[in-house]
Amino acid sequence: MKTIILLALVVVVSAGIFDPLVEKKCEICKDIMKKTVDDAGDNIAERVKEICKTLTIDILDNFCEKLIADSVETIIDGITKHIPAEEICKNIGLC
Repeated sequence: MKTIILLALVVVVSAGIFDPLVEKKCEICKDIMKKTVDDAGDNIAERVKEICKTLTIDILDNFCEKLIADSVETIIDGITKHIPAEEICKNIGLC
């Protein structure tokens, strides 16, 4: 499950680079946020911070880690305050 969430996040991040995915990045981000909430339980902060650790594509490790590092507080804050997934994704620039 972690791998699916991570790969989906990488797709969201990459969406700005690959034109065919640009329109899908918001939907993918929302799906990831919802899945993170469903799977994280009370351990949201730890779950968000560990997303990139399961990445199996080495070339994307640094990219993923930077995205999470830049957005971790916004993501955690949004999830803990029960902010809708679309709004969280807007706040991190993916919608």
